[in-house]
Amino acid sequence: KATAFDHVGDSFRGLKNYPKALANGKRGLAMYEEFLEKDPQDARAKKDAGDCSHHVAETLLASGNYRDALSLLQRTVSIRRGLVALDESNVEYPDDLADSLTLTGESLSASGNFTKAIEVLQEARAISEPIVSSHTQRIDYRRELARLYTDLGAALAALKDRNEAELWYQKGLDLWIELQNENALWAKEMNMPKEVAENLSQVRSAKLQKR
Repeated sequence: KATAFDHVGDSFRGLKNYPKALANGKRGLAMYEEFLEKDPQDARAKKDAGDCSHHVAETLLASGNYRDALSLLQRTVSIRRGLVALDESNVEYPDDLADSLTLTGESLSASGNFTKAIEVLQEARAISEPIVSSHTQRIDYRRELARLYTDLGAALAALKDRNEAELWYQKGLDLWIELQNENALWAKEMNMPKEVAENLSQVRSAKLQKR
């Protein structure tokens, strides 16, 4: 039942019906948290609670509620750190952690705290890059890293650190183009190569004007 609420919440988020997405997601999360309370070391319960918590945080961020998104993400990251500590051999656990750290960075950027966002995104990068290097065929891992690089570029550009912004935008663009060439972009990502290329161009133009 908790899984059903989580999935329904995801569906409503996709439709941009955030009140219903939150209502369902939070019901699912409450159930998962109950399971976790009964056995805090149960990896399955941790995984499910972390996943649902991440999904609810995605909805909060999408709806513009950055404060609550960040608050929930603290819990999500804590759960996912616990999973990594529980079983370091399962690559899905650090990947999930990096994903939640990336979402935290996005929430911090959205709320204007770019310095902290960069710090969190760099932690996510330190986790994600070795995973991608070891699992080059995993499109989902490369997609997450492309998003992370793009987020880093944007946060650095916001702080007018144009050299670093250029570096990470370029890395992001390279990955987006790679995914595009493999016909691996989701519908919502189809414009990412173009968008990141435009952002990169703007950063380079700003650098030239500064000289």
